[in-house]
Amino acid sequence: LELICQKAVTARSRPSGPAEALRRVMEFVASGILLPGGPGIRDPCECEPTDALCDLTSQQADAITRGAQDTLRLLAFGQISWVLNMDPLPSSNPSLQHLQGVLLCRTKYSGSARPVNLVCSALKLCSSQNLD
Repeated sequence: LELICQKAVTARSRPSGPAEALRRVMEFVASGILLPGGPGIRDPCECEPTDALCDLTSQQADAITRGAQDTLRLLAFGQISWVLNMDPLPSSNPSLQHLQGVLLCRTKYSGSARPVNLVCSALKLCSSQNLD
């Protein structure tokens, strides 16, 4: 996870805020870098070119990628509060408050884990399996 975050955030020449950094990390993962046949991530601790994600199963990689894609969609539609599992900030525009209930697609995620939680859980699971 640290390698993915470091690569995604430092790929830009200008500094970015936390929201943009989160979006960049999700874009990086959602692009399919974890999937078999993808570019992978080179392990900087190894002398020979070694993929740091070699122990990741294709099912785990697919679940993480799908979760990142869902998260990116939510971020694109301004639903960062949903992604971060927090109450939305109050809107100063009453018409936006009325539309907010119409525009949210929470029913799609009501029976499952939130996408970022899925991504974080999957990455933690993979890293803990690699350490054992």
